[in-house]
Amino acid sequence: MVAALFAGCATARPPVISPPAPTPAHATLDVAQDEHSLEERVAAHLRKRQLSVELRWEGRDAVVVLNWRGKGKPDFRITVDSQPSAGASTQTIRERVVIVRLLTRVFVPAERRAEVLTLLNARNAEFWAGSFYVQPTDGEIEARWALNIPQGETLASEMVFDAIVRLVSVWAELYPTLGGAMSPGRDA
Repeated sequence: MVAALFAGCATARPPVISPPAPTPAHATLDVAQDEHSLEERVAAHLRKRQLSVELRWEGRDAVVVLNWRGKGKPDFRITVDSQPSAGASTQTIRERVVIVRLLTRVFVPAERRAEVLTLLNARNAEFWAGSFYVQPTDGEIEARWALNIPQGETLASEMVFDAIVRLVSVWAELYPTLGGAMSPGRDA
């Protein structure tokens, strides 16, 4: 099932389904890494999984980007970014969060948003795998998965891949249930 889901990712080879042997270059993520080096590790790990990954700069921030061919649904994009979490009084970084986002490129017209939000809320209440929502500014359906890295701990890079697999899987199941309540295909 995973190989079929990943057939749409911009890669010439099917993904490696078995976990790669951990190496110092991409095995773990931690709080001490600056954002750029953390995202470079994520990109290296996803490349090891045979995914086509782009490391893009948005201002002073690097973001990992994966573009997907929709295979029966509009093309979509996955982004991976990290943010530090600092204590309010000390501004000392205590943890880092890795945010995996699925940008569906499916836009819900204002008159259909209540209907779609009802469907998404029912899905979010029943399942734990990612949070799907309608972006208030433009009506795009998005999903988000946050992975927290507490101070002094590490997060296996494989967990980022796992979050991507789960979001793509849920979107593949969710898209057909939304029916005509959307306006697919507008480029973000």
